[in-house]
Amino acid sequence: MKNSKDSNRTIDRRKFIFRTTQAVAGAAIATGAASASASSSSFIMDSETKSLCGTCQYWGGQRRISEDGKSIAIDSLGWCNNRKSPNFRKTTGPQTGPMKVWEKWTALSQS
Repeated sequence: MKNSKDSNRTIDRRKFIFRTTQAVAGAAIATGAASASASSSSFIMDSETKSLCGTCQYWGGQRRISEDGKSIAIDSLGWCNNRKSPNFRKTTGPQTGPMKVWEKWTALSQS
């Protein structure tokens, strides 16, 4: 009878490991799907906008310039790296401003 109890424990342990693996895999898939859907939505800003964080040289958010150079797709909040700004080392949105210490993002001059 002792062997019977040991074999039941093995089966229960295997079920536990299997279920845990399923839960971890499901969580990983759900996290990946959520981040993929979040990254597909962007805030669009006109590249000629002045005095706002989204077009400033010192703003550290995720952004990219459109192929025609007329707009900027912004994917996140950013942080201010301008020591002269009242927002220095603070997290800001791309529409924060107007700022007197704003400087045009150099990538906009190259597009």
